[in-house]
Amino acid sequence: MLIYPALLLFPLHSMSWVDTDYKNGEIIEEEISYRQKFQSVLLKIEQGLEPDQSLNWLLFDAGLKGLVKSAKNQKDRSDRSLAVRTLPGVEMDAQNKGWAYLENGDPKKAIQFFEVALNANTGDGYRMRYNHYSLACAHAILKNEKKALENLQKAVENGLSNPSALENDCFDSVKETPKFQEILKKLRENQGDKGRKLD
Repeated sequence: MLIYPALLLFPLHSMSWVDTDYKNGEIIEEEISYRQKFQSVLLKIEQGLEPDQSLNWLLFDAGLKGLVKSAKNQKDRSDRSLAVRTLPGVEMDAQNKGWAYLENGDPKKAIQFFEVALNANTGDGYRMRYNHYSLACAHAILKNEKKALENLQKAVENGLSNPSALENDCFDSVKETPKFQEILKKLRENQGDKGRKLD
């Protein structure tokens, strides 16, 4: 059984697309424009990308890369504020859609949503570990061992510390690999749980 990892990794914080921010009593139109662009990208993924469409191009065209850059810009507070209000919602929406597709047996489409979430992250390791964990699950289901273990390692590097998160059925195809066992052992040692090998 797949386990939606949110409770294992971090408590969910509501970032609703319908919440509206006001500035001096007026709706911030630029924020709404970005949210609509990102909703359009998520919808295109759900409907299936055309053969000539690349996910990276869609994200670039929607302005995601520029918005992530703005979130890290300490000089321009208004652009930074717009990015900080918008990007967490994009990230959580993409994560939620990805897990819905993963649980319904479509790991390839889930990966596309998880990639959006990863690209929408502004460097927050707290959420970054969740993005890599999600990608690790989807790649493991597809038996893509290398990408699964790379993302799992990145999840640990970004703060994943709960060994029970690795008990998820999605990791069945990689549980016996030396790299997976090494990651599990490290997590258990850090938690003081040096017990059993994960079945």
